[in-house]
Amino acid sequence: MNIDSILARIAEDAAAQCEQRLAEANAQAAQIAQTAEAGAQTAQAQMAVKTKAQAQENHRRAMATAKLEARKEALALRRQTLDACFDTLLEALCAQPVETLAAWGLAAGAKAALQGPQQVIPCKDSPWVTAAFVQKLQTAAPESRFTLAAPQAGTRDAFGPAMSDSRCGFVLQTPNARVYCTMTALLNGLRPDLEGEASALLYGAQH
Repeated sequence: MNIDSILARIAEDAAAQCEQRLAEANAQAAQIAQTAEAGAQTAQAQMAVKTKAQAQENHRRAMATAKLEARKEALALRRQTLDACFDTLLEALCAQPVETLAAWGLAAGAKAALQGPQQVIPCKDSPWVTAAFVQKLQTAAPESRFTLAAPQAGTRDAFGPAMSDSRCGFVLQTPNARVYCTMTALLNGLRPDLEGEASALLYGAQH
């Protein structure tokens, strides 16, 4: 199944969860701004014993600092909201029927196949990457020679992140190269474009 169709099918549910998280983030951001304003006003009252000019300058600085901190926290909340949205989208992608995932994996693997011998290393959450799947992949990419390997955790290295950081799919591995055919890699590749659209959708001109 085309990945665009998959994304379209799950967009409504993912958007609903994103909107809920956005509402929570906006409420927290409003509370942060209110607290900052109250703190600045308290600081102004405490400085009333000083000259009026000095008090006004101190108040201006306090307000500028409070607004800056409030903006930093609001931006951090927005980043957390966007991250949560993409986590939701990843979960939705990985929850697709096995047939859909296997069809996507076959197309992705055939397109990304390396020359010569290579291991097919499944993610731990991808039992659909079987010997039968690898046989189909071999038929789709006859110039390559695939061997099914056991799932492994591994560690981040020069080739990329650890397998434990990847979800839903498999890796094609040779001694000199590694290709990630995973939903994690797919979403990471799409994220720069999708994030701009999601930010505009969630926050409008304010992002």
